[in-house]
Amino acid sequence: MKHGSVSAYSNGGCRCAPYKEAGLSYQRERRRIRFESDAFVHGTINGYKVGCRCLDCRAAVLSTVQARAAKRLAEDSIDHGTVNGYTSYRCRCDNCLAAMRSWKQQYAQTPSGKATQQRAARNARKQHPEKQKARAKVGYAIRRGDLVRPNVCEWCGDEVYTEASHTDYAKPLDVEWLCKECHRYKDGLLSEQRAIRRAAKIADAGVANLR
Repeated sequence: MKHGSVSAYSNGGCRCAPYKEAGLSYQRERRRIRFESDAFVHGTINGYKVGCRCLDCRAAVLSTVQARAAKRLAEDSIDHGTVNGYTSYRCRCDNCLAAMRSWKQQYAQTPSGKATQQRAARNARKQHPEKQKARAKVGYAIRRGDLVRPNVCEWCGDEVYTEASHTDYAKPLDVEWLCKECHRYKDGLLSEQRAIRRAAKIADAGVANLR
């Protein structure tokens, strides 16, 4: 058996380090050939599979995943309030959301979860240094007393723990104090259903000062 070859992995069951490089090289070359071929079309699942991450190819994958989830929702009976309902069926009811949040909280306390959080924090500091600098300045201003963290969200009016939301990181102390859900809504990180519910709540509260 020749180590460092694709056949050693597939036929011989070898998992040595040299194979990893051989396998990665093989996959990269196949993707390059398919990417440069005339048959490659943007806005398709195949385009995403060969390595394209343009908006059209991402949208194609997302629409396919959503369609499959909707089909499973229509055909199968979902056990609501479970992680499986959230992940496999993409159900976003309150019970499935609560189950997923509970699982994430439990996972965050495990050694693997803590390592994942530390790795994500390191990557965030490297990729978005301006965000980290702005957040550090806000924290320092709070400790000095220059900024006071309110316990009311400026958008929905809920009395909860608030987070400092920046519109311009070049102005680190110019912030809006938002609850976690409104902060994610502002950054466009909520699912469609949650975004609709959050927008309705903000409109009902009548206290939002959208910039």
